Amino acid sequence: MLNSIQTFPIKLIIDSKATANIDLIKSLKQIPNNEEKSKEFKRILLKEVFEKYTSSVFILTEEFSNLSKFSNDSTSVVKDFEQFFTSFKSELHSKSKAFGLDLNYVPLFEHYEKYAAFTKLANQTCSLPYKSIKNITKDSVLEIINYGFGNEETNVILA
Repeated sequence: MLNSIQTFPIKLIIDSKATANIDLIKSLKQIPNNEEKSKEFKRILLKEVFEKYTSSVFILTEEFSNLSKFSNDSTSVVKDFEQFFTSFKSELHSKSKAFGLDLNYVPLFEHYEKYAAFTKLANQTCSLPYKSIKNITKDSVLEIINYGFGNEETNVILA
């Protein structure tokens, strides 16, 4: 129902104080008061926009934090890159919690067992960039397909 909500331009709504997005209008039309409409709008933003894009950003920062494993290069430039993204990842985690996103975080290349409660194993082969990664222990997280939020599980592929 709300799939097209993720494509609506928030700036347009802010500027014009209106929207032509039918799915958004229908979802808010049945709510009797403005306070509840505001809560529903925030819920839609979290669920349909921020969670989807945040998952991709977290995967990317996790990959960049481990760049040397993908490139088989541990020069100081690569290490500096990894250090920057490790720091960025920590900041992103803090800000996402403050924003109300309940991320089921699973790090790359660590044994999945301690994350098993909110992890789902994907029954598929890993993507091409991950095929060249060596020296990863069995049952470690080889690839993150998508992060889950709240009650949704994080989908991973194991080594």
